[in-house]
Amino acid sequence: MWWLWLGSGGPKLKRLLAAHCSTERTMRARLDGLKKRLRAKDDELGRKGLEMEGLARSLREARAENKRLQAELDKGKYEVKKNITRNFMDQTAKRTSSFSLEPSTEAPPPAE
Repeated sequence: MWWLWLGSGGPKLKRLLAAHCSTERTMRARLDGLKKRLRAKDDELGRKGLEMEGLARSLREARAENKRLQAELDKGKYEVKKNITRNFMDQTAKRTSSFSLEPSTEAPPPAE
């Protein structure tokens, strides 16, 4: 007990030292609590980071699938247009084949 050699100031110093130790314990307890919360938040951020990576991967896969389906749809539209055009050309050819496109061998009517 080193404060005994101080004489009459000993009890006052003892109370100050006790108060200081009490404050130090309180501050250490608060610091431990804050460290615990910080670790918990760090773990939570790690989990959310992994979740975000998974969602980003899923989004990339969905975009690739959408792109593939859009290309397939565009190809189908092109094929439909091509078939419509072909059918139109076939029908037009059938209609025009019924008319004679050969020049007429008949003489034109005389002009008066």
